[in-house]
Amino acid sequence: MKDFFSVVKERRSIRKYKDKDVSKEIIEKIIDAARWAPSGLNLQPWEFVVVTDKSKKKKIRQIYADARKGLKLYEQDTVFVENAVNIFVLSDKTKLAAMPSTWLAIENILLAAAALGLGSIVMTAPVALEKHKSELRKLLNIPENFDIVAHVLVGYKDEEPEPKPRRDIKSIVHYERF
Repeated sequence: MKDFFSVVKERRSIRKYKDKDVSKEIIEKIIDAARWAPSGLNLQPWEFVVVTDKSKKKKIRQIYADARKGLKLYEQDTVFVENAVNIFVLSDKTKLAAMPSTWLAIENILLAAAALGLGSIVMTAPVALEKHKSELRKLLNIPENFDIVAHVLVGYKDEEPEPKPRRDIKSIVHYERF
């Protein structure tokens, strides 16, 4: 297992995955890390819909591509959606501090995947517009009291992107006042 700070610094958003299944054991190990994220009042407002079925992933890929067009984002080869495990992270709207708590769980998914040598990416395009969110809700049978917060992919990397530049620590840390 890698050192925590190495995992944080080496994690990348991956858009190319090998067409190789991730075992249920590994998926559940990653979700277990999410389960241990801190949450407001320990309400644990998250749920996770894991999609491995090839025909469903094909439909999700179509929804993702359509969402990108609807948002006027750059064109992209979306095959990577079908080559990875698709995890939809949900947040119970009825619980206090649900959204920030759920984002903490998402971060744990990303770090757990990286620690296990897998790639991951968080995608919000498919859940940015109500049309696509509604299609996903129907496809995955998601109850109305849950927000679909993010679409996370996890899989075996087929690329090793270089790190993006980061702002210098001195430019972002302010002691005692801004």
